[in-house]
Amino acid sequence: MISSYQSERRDLLTRLNSASSPADHLAVQQHAAAAILRSEELLELSDDADARHHVGQIRLYMDALVWNTLHPHAIRQLAKGYGTPPSLISQGPAFDLVMEAAHQWTVSTNVSALIADLTNIIKIGDLILVQHPEYPAIVECKSQLPKPQHFRQGRTGRQISRALGTVRYLSGKPTKIYGQDLPLVVVESAHRASRNWLAVERCVAAAMQQGESFEQISSYELIWAGPTGDTQGFVDRLAGLDKQLSTVDFVGSSLGALETSDGLFPPPAAWPIAADAQSALMEREIQLSHFVSGAAFEGDHHGARIAFADDSDRPLVVTLDDHEFALSSRLIFEVVYAFETVESAIEGIVAFAREVATLMPDQDSIGLELERHPDQLTRMGPDDSPEGTVLLKFGDHQLVVVEMPNLDPPVIPEPHNHPEQDM
Repeated sequence: MISSYQSERRDLLTRLNSASSPADHLAVQQHAAAAILRSEELLELSDDADARHHVGQIRLYMDALVWNTLHPHAIRQLAKGYGTPPSLISQGPAFDLVMEAAHQWTVSTNVSALIADLTNIIKIGDLILVQHPEYPAIVECKSQLPKPQHFRQGRTGRQISRALGTVRYLSGKPTKIYGQDLPLVVVESAHRASRNWLAVERCVAAAMQQGESFEQISSYELIWAGPTGDTQGFVDRLAGLDKQLSTVDFVGSSLGALETSDGLFPPPAAWPIAADAQSALMEREIQLSHFVSGAAFEGDHHGARIAFADDSDRPLVVTLDDHEFALSSRLIFEVVYAFETVESAIEGIVAFAREVATLMPDQDSIGLELERHPDQLTRMGPDDSPEGTVLLKFGDHQLVVVEMPNLDPPVIPEPHNHPEQDM
């Protein structure tokens, strides 16, 4: 039997999937805010587990709205703030101010305004104005600002510094963001990922009908869908199946996208699959697991050699023109958690290495900030470089560069892709 909370979330998913304009995005968020506030009113009376779960689920659906409107690289930067989502009801008039600002901005500019406190993953700013998916504006809503001489002091100063640094960085300028040790610069690649969404949808749909389903989608990877919590049971049966992998180095699950707030990968409500499959995964009725062998990436590809080291936090070592590039496992996780095809991932890894190689001869091109701190480029080691960065080796020189942006266009599901949404 479907609870009233589940019914409300299904309605929210329908609204989310049909939202295609800034006005639609505002209406979805207003609906979500009202749902959260109603649940928080109940939670003030008693610690109701269903109400608490409902609030968490609503925020996951709002995370999906973020993924439908912003570029993945921008999302990752906006998720690098601190803390957990605050209670809406405890903010009182301050949250009313943010909601009114979102309304005014949407009406006056026809630009989507994402409300940070409705999400898990926007941790910088109060509003994100999607004037461009890759280069959004960040708004801090303050009912009262400090005096100008105190503008960069205290909590407000930290918030503003972090927001300004993030906007400057996303615009492509080398920037040292508040709270980070080193300046960062974007390295863009023209690579556009191809993903196995059809296989995902097929596997989940079969599991919804049969209780369990699996599909080997390449020689090095297999997906399984079944009851939540039964992954180990499938692993135990895997050895007896005809379709096997030589090794399983990475296991990802749809639950991982529901239980983290790092902004690295979208929740299933943002996956371009049928609405009933989205709902089954979001509500944890079905779990999707992905098994991947590291051997998938090894070998000679597109004029470069890729080696896989399973005992390193930078397991991909790309050799290109006698130079080595030790790359983050996040590029593998694009396959594991975001279902990029192995062939596409390899193409992207090599393309990224080639882009980064163009920076090597002339470090001055990275920008004034790095010119002023050349010592920071040479004393970095593979164990103390920032998370999500790439350590480059070029003779005696080393250089830290931020992770590769994923240049997939934002996915905004069209109504005809989800015939279930009008039910």
